[in-house]
Amino acid sequence: MDEPATLSLFSPEAIETTAILSPAHRNCSPEPPKKKSKTSNQRQKEELIDLRNMTQRLEQELMTLKQQKQQKLIQQDNSDSATSSSTFTPQRKVLLWETVAEHQRVEKVKVEVENVKLRKLVEKQTRLLTSMNDLLRKHRKRCYPEPHDNGRYQACGVCKEDKVLMEMIYDVDSRYNQIDSIFEHHNLGRMVTSVEEGDNASMKYSPDQGIFLEYREKKVMPFQHTLFSDVVWRSFGEGKLKLAGSQVTIIQHTEDISFSKAIFPLGRKVVTSDGKKNAESAQTLSVMKRYREANRVVHVWFAYTSLTLEDGSVSPAVLTHQGCGTMTKATLSNGSNGCVTQSYTRSVPVHSNPLLDNMQKADHCDVRLLAEVTFSAYKQSRQKLNQRLENLLLDEIVGPSKTV
Repeated sequence: MDEPATLSLFSPEAIETTAILSPAHRNCSPEPPKKKSKTSNQRQKEELIDLRNMTQRLEQELMTLKQQKQQKLIQQDNSDSATSSSTFTPQRKVLLWETVAEHQRVEKVKVEVENVKLRKLVEKQTRLLTSMNDLLRKHRKRCYPEPHDNGRYQACGVCKEDKVLMEMIYDVDSRYNQIDSIFEHHNLGRMVTSVEEGDNASMKYSPDQGIFLEYREKKVMPFQHTLFSDVVWRSFGEGKLKLAGSQVTIIQHTEDISFSKAIFPLGRKVVTSDGKKNAESAQTLSVMKRYREANRVVHVWFAYTSLTLEDGSVSPAVLTHQGCGTMTKATLSNGSNGCVTQSYTRSVPVHSNPLLDNMQKADHCDVRLLAEVTFSAYKQSRQKLNQRLENLLLDEIVGPSKTV
């Protein structure tokens, strides 16, 4: 059936028709092909591609927004931490606790070493005390130039408290104006915040000055001097700063004057005076006065210590304590605010009866015992008192934040 169709194309009629039409067709442009209409499948494919492209764009925009939000949160956290570090936050308080804890650990090690030296030092110095009768007599004559001055250095269990308080305040006020010269004389006048003198307690004697105990201390504290002074003063008024095992009675406590009595037991049983009476305890009557200045707070104190015998009487031997201390505003080596505390105390053993020409051997033993007891109590309790004071200061700082 295909063969006739093929032959008809080459028939004379077909050739003629082609020859006639071909010139015209050569001069005419061909018609453009008609566009085919899209099927439903093609339209769905194109829509699917468009949706995929749109989904990718939205995902990219979402990732960009998440990154921007994360950067803002990081910047906000950094600004909050910077703000909290500029004020006194719990993080800052933790660092302060660590500093004080390390300081207390070092102090504990130092005290253990000092206690070993203490026993040897006391044994050596007490042997020297027994041969100092002449020196005590010279010193006693300087303290009591006239017989009517007898009442000033009587044993604190015999004197009336109001009279003793007036005389103590007079002594304190007279030494307040000399505090700078006292510190300079004992190498405590320089304000060096990077160096601590530490504790320096010793028993000394000289032909001119007689026998005395001396305590020197200089410390750098990470607390404001006003806060330090307020906590110390309030703690004294509440009886929190005391020797181990002692009983403190606050007789009078005001904004600037603190008057108290302390009784502490002796570490061992001793026989004094006539060889028949036992010393049960020692008692101290002390007064402290506070002076507030522009950049520092000054504390000056005066105290008597005597032995209480088993029959209730008081030993004629008396140990007088004259001391002073300052809490000065300072910038520490790390740039933070703090204070430098300095203190000096001098303890002199005397006899309550200046009219005696010769001190009896038993009375001299009382003086020796009193000096030994006081010196040992101070050395053994100093580190505990410093720790107690530092803990009270930290409680004062952290306390308000806990109630918020």
